[in-house]
Amino acid sequence: MADGKEIDYQIIRGRLSNREVHGAYLLYGDEPYYMDHICKEIKDITVGEDVLNYTKYTSMPEMGDLVSNCMGFPMFSEYKLIVVYDSGLFGSKKKDDAAEGSFQEETSSVKEELIDLIENLPDTTILIFRESSATKNLKTYKSILKHGTVVLCEKESDSNLRQFLTGYARHEKRLMSKDAADLMLLGIGNDISRLRSEVDKLVLYKAPGETITPDDVRAVCKLSLTAMTWDLTDAIMAGKKEKALIYLQALLDEKTPANMLFATITKMYLNQYNIKSLIAQGYTSDQAAAKIHIHPFVAKKYAQALRNVPAAYIAKKAEYSIELTEDVRSGKITELYALQLLVSD
Repeated sequence: MADGKEIDYQIIRGRLSNREVHGAYLLYGDEPYYMDHICKEIKDITVGEDVLNYTKYTSMPEMGDLVSNCMGFPMFSEYKLIVVYDSGLFGSKKKDDAAEGSFQEETSSVKEELIDLIENLPDTTILIFRESSATKNLKTYKSILKHGTVVLCEKESDSNLRQFLTGYARHEKRLMSKDAADLMLLGIGNDISRLRSEVDKLVLYKAPGETITPDDVRAVCKLSLTAMTWDLTDAIMAGKKEKALIYLQALLDEKTPANMLFATITKMYLNQYNIKSLIAQGYTSDQAAAKIHIHPFVAKKYAQALRNVPAAYIAKKAEYSIELTEDVRSGKITELYALQLLVSD
């Protein structure tokens, strides 16, 4: 059974839960976690731990080898499973001009053989291509679309990732606050594999029934410099000078370069000014975040903190930060003293 159109991860997950597998699959996109999960589920359904009927190619094999493997019968099993990583036959690869002609001719021949294989794949063979990208007007793509299953595995939106984190914690009998989930997205990013790994640590850290808080995330998770610096800038915004100085010292103790802290704090003030101005023009915080390319969670925090702060004051702070940076570069003051001024003034 072929779909004739791309499907997404949610649809293929539903089919696999009903143990529906057949033919050739093309998995592609920017979310490797989903592609790996699909491969694992199909493997569990078809061959399990049976190594005789499972082949994994980490790159495109010789076409003759692939055809021979696919056309052979499984040994004492209903299926044989073949997975090919990064074949390069579903997207364009740039070559230098000298080699381009012969490369295209060779690739074209291989693609024609692949199309013939897909059209004549035995019912007992499951063939999966796992690619980072795919070009929809290629014959190889259209062949699997016509005769098999194409699954687009895309990165999830922040709201879906937040639901993933809170739902995963709830499944493990823990609660997770929205702020904790937002901090994880800010400090870890949208890589589901990393997010799951870090939330597993939090589950072990907290007892069943307890709530995972931002403080727990800071204590347990490996967060990016962005998240660590967020604590500093958050304290600056709130006017908590002593707390800001503590965070500053912690960052310095972590060998964070002073020039990076300068740049981060200056950028914070510039982003704050832009958020304040855009919201005054009628933008929502999410729309403003998209316009200046910052995390929606950060934009919301800025909007809340700056509700009663004049835009002119924020602009003055940004100018002061730039002025201090120049003073450091010219040798007028030390980096440490400039950072202390920037944080405490």
